[in-house]
Amino acid sequence: MTFPCCLMLVSIGFSLHTHAQQAVPSSGGDAASTAGSISWSVGQPAYTAPESSAGRVSQGVQQVYDVTTVSTTDPMDPALVATVGPNPTTDGVVLRLQGMPPPGTGYQLMDATGKLLRTEVVTSNETPITLAHLSSGSYLISLLEEGLPILVVRIIKH
Repeated sequence: MTFPCCLMLVSIGFSLHTHAQQAVPSSGGDAASTAGSISWSVGQPAYTAPESSAGRVSQGVQQVYDVTTVSTTDPMDPALVATVGPNPTTDGVVLRLQGMPPPGTGYQLMDATGKLLRTEVVTSNETPITLAHLSSGSYLISLLEEGLPILVVRIIKH
């Protein structure tokens, strides 16, 4: 009669220790020294993205935050400072300029092959750029001043 009770305690004890991160990363390892130890992994095989009316958070093995500026040239207006984000994105990004854009400011959206998808004039310091209708992949956003590219940013769309 004591055997089923012991088995039940072992089962409960085992289930308490099975709550761990689940991943099959592409690479990884452990390193230890007298100063401590560390475990590392490469890749993002799985993640969850709980969503509510307050927003969404991505939880997972590893999360990428990509800020890749492909190229820049000096703007004609030295006060023209731009950022594009969030990156990566699922729906779109916001092109933010410090101050109001000078006349002749615009942007171009291109796919990874350089095919032009959209050209728009920038008329405010925050310009939403919708990517929801596009497939997952890499895209380029070029900030133009009087038709000349002054900033090119790579965007990753999930």
